[in-house]
Amino acid sequence: MKEYFLKREGVIRLLSLIAITVSVFLDEPVLKVGLLVLGIGGLITLAWYRKQKVTLIIFCVLFVATLAVYYLKSIGTI
Repeated sequence: MKEYFLKREGVIRLLSLIAITVSVFLDEPVLKVGLLVLGIGGLITLAWYRKQKVTLIIFCVLFVATLAVYYLKSIGTI
């Protein structure tokens, strides 16, 4: 699996960035968070396989921040 991800790194990175970009223009929160999680998850997977620790930490912080903001928005705090 690792070899497949590294072989198709450009395609996976492009699809992840497209998912993140499309989520910016959506109004429905569930779909927006779903695409953000999908895009950030793809970037986390690539960083994990390439052993890029700093990048992995940054993407994990973005992942947690996305889920935290969605939770706060869903309960009506934000």
